Amino acid sequence: MKKTIFAVMLCVLTAAVLCACAPPADTVDTTPAATVPASSTAAPTDDLTPVPSATPATTPAGVTENKLGFVTDAYVTGGTNYIKIDYVDMYTGDEAIAKALADGSNLVETDENGIQFIPNDYYIRNINKLIRTFPLSTGCTIDLLDHNDPSVTINATFSDLQARLNEEPLMHINVVNGSVVSMTQQYLP
Repeated sequence: MKKTIFAVMLCVLTAAVLCACAPPADTVDTTPAATVPASSTAAPTDDLTPVPSATPATTPAGVTENKLGFVTDAYVTGGTNYIKIDYVDMYTGDEAIAKALADGSNLVETDENGIQFIPNDYYIRNINKLIRTFPLSTGCTIDLLDHNDPSVTINATFSDLQARLNEEPLMHINVVNGSVVSMTQQYLP
C-alpha cells in the first residue's frame, strides 16, 4: 500500500514540478500549452486506498504562475472573490528525507534496518512565510476533494472553499495576469 501511495504521489509531484516551471510573473507565456504524457501503466489500488487527484495534463496557455500553497483566507470585497495563500514546496521519497533533515525536522524516522523514512512519504517545506493575496477571475474553477472519497475532486463554489478554511486546504493554483483562474486541492494522506 505504501508503494502505491508513493507511486501516485510521485506522479502528482512530478506534474506539479513541471507546472512550477512557468515563466516569471511579469511575463505571459504565449506558446501553446505543453502536454504531459499520460502514464501507460497505473499503480493498482484497493477500494480503501485514497488516490491523489490527477493534476491537469496540460498547462493552459497564458498561465504566468503555477504554485502550491495553503489557503488561509477566502473573502469577498467589492463584489470580487479573494484568497490569501501561503506558498509551500512538497517533496517525496529521498528528497523529502533530505529536505526534512536539512530543516532539522523531527519527521524523519528510522526503521529496524536503519533505513530512514518519513511516515506517509511526503514533506512540506515552508521557507517563505509571506501570505499572498489574489483575486479570483470571474470564471475561476475550484476543485476540492470529496470528503466521502478523497480520490475524487468535485467542482466547488467559492462558498464551499470558504466552508473548508478551517482545514487550510493545500491547493494548486494557476494565476494569469495576477488573478487566480483555477484551483485544485492536493490530497494529503
